[in-house]
Amino acid sequence: MKHLLIALFTLALALGFCLYTTFSVRADMAVTLGMLEKAVEQGRGGDFAGAENTLKSAEADWDRHADFYGVVLSHAETDDILRAFSSLREYARLGDQDDFLSGCAELARTLEHLREMELPLAKNVL
Repeated sequence: MKHLLIALFTLALALGFCLYTTFSVRADMAVTLGMLEKAVEQGRGGDFAGAENTLKSAEADWDRHADFYGVVLSHAETDDILRAFSSLREYARLGDQDDFLSGCAELARTLEHLREMELPLAKNVL
């Protein structure tokens, strides 16, 4: 009986961590996506200084969770996101609207993909 209780407790802990990870990553990335959308609107309006500041805030938010993301997400994808932030800040600094908007769309898609990967769907498990 003792072994069964230990196994059930371990299973409950693992399930709890999975649920925490799912909700936490999805909520945190929703915030980052919201800031990215704001930067896109600023870029479309020609306010590249504002867009750069918004991107800095989004990157700071990402960095605040970086240790956790390093544990629960693919390192290749998190590295790609950091590179994307750097590129986007440079495009904003240069006022390159086309590359800025294109890069924002790519980064948004990557973030959405990571959010989808956290869902408990058959395609993510198999």
